[in-house]
Amino acid sequence: MPKYHSSALFRAMLFPFALTVGVLASTANCYAYDPPTKTVAPVRSATQIKLMNGTGDAAVGKAKSELCQGCHGFDGNSFEPMFPSLAGQYSKYIIKQIEDFRSRARAHEIMSAIAMTVNDVDLADIAAYFASQTKIKNKKIIDFFSVDS
Repeated sequence: MPKYHSSALFRAMLFPFALTVGVLASTANCYAYDPPTKTVAPVRSATQIKLMNGTGDAAVGKAKSELCQGCHGFDGNSFEPMFPSLAGQYSKYIIKQIEDFRSRARAHEIMSAIAMTVNDVDLADIAAYFASQTKIKNKKIIDFFSVDS
């Protein structure tokens, strides 16, 4: 049996598996849960909306965010505790986090790899899309790996 002396090689071999598991778990969440009702979005002025959404185009960002939706939820409300919800976050905050993954100021192998593939225009659109979504409060977390008794 071959021994792997490099943890980087081992992690590189596991990356596709980890990404697949995350996407499958998130997809299962979308079909298996009874969606909670969204809270009524607060009325925001045009200035507040512009501040939250930044310079990106939320309508275009929805299509560009498909890879993100696999883990963070279709509307940015993640039902998996391992993945943070992005709905309702300020776009500048989301952009800052992705830039930190790019520069390796934040360390996460999967997010750093994904962050490297997104250009600045797409990032602004994706961040605007998630910023424009309403965060669900008191969401029900579903554990697909627990055994019902």
